[in-house]
Amino acid sequence: MSDFNPTPGHVNVITAENIETARPHLPPDQAEVLMISCKTWAVTCEDGQRGQITRWPDRRGAIHLGGNLSLWGDWSYSGVLHTDGDFSDFDRHGQPV
Repeated sequence: MSDFNPTPGHVNVITAENIETARPHLPPDQAEVLMISCKTWAVTCEDGQRGQITRWPDRRGAIHLGGNLSLWGDWSYSGVLHTDGDFSDFDRHGQPV
């Protein structure tokens, strides 16, 4: 029995028991590097579609808002994901800040 819950807003801590159950709910680029101790949660994007955010133990993070790939970046101590490249910032709800 897995304790993984894909409901938007529910923060899942990835464990040895739920990692394989979690992978199909994540975008492929996040699922591929998912590891124990990650935190992941579904969000509802501005346009109403489902997105996914994952935070790794080293403060690395990714947000998927549709399309083929996630935006990757680093989490600040204030809880904002600063993405690489285009330098977009997102809060933990997937909203731009």
